[in-house]
Amino acid sequence: MRHIWMRQGTLVEGGRTIDELELSQVMGMCSVVEYDGMLDANTARALICGKEKRILLKGNRCVFQEETAQVFADAGIELLGVERQTVGPDGDTKGVHEILLGADMALIEGLCLDGVEPGGLFPVRTAAQTGRRGGIAVPCGSDKRK
Repeated sequence: MRHIWMRQGTLVEGGRTIDELELSQVMGMCSVVEYDGMLDANTARALICGKEKRILLKGNRCVFQEETAQVFADAGIELLGVERQTVGPDGDTKGVHEILLGADMALIEGLCLDGVEPGGLFPVRTAAQTGRRGGIAVPCGSDKRK
């Protein structure tokens, strides 16, 4: 069994409250895509072409700006997971978050994808255990059973 371990602060965000998200949006098979560095819009288009609507970006230094966020939104990506603690560039994450969450995308930030091979499919699940209605950040994880 392989696991995607949660790092401190791994969370799921959505443009809606957690109880309003469809389970199919945050549970199911994800495409694992590897990229390290500044991800531009054209490269993002190529990376997600033909992939699942749930994407896990493997790469501790993978960062992108608003133009790339719009590519994910326009492609109808339902869930985007990253290893970094945020989906946007350091110090300026608001615009990226607004685009992704405005497209009703669920975000998973702070994943640890060590040992997860890119190019394949990987199951993800979230545990919506906020203890109260309307929470927006929940624990999450993933496993791969062989």
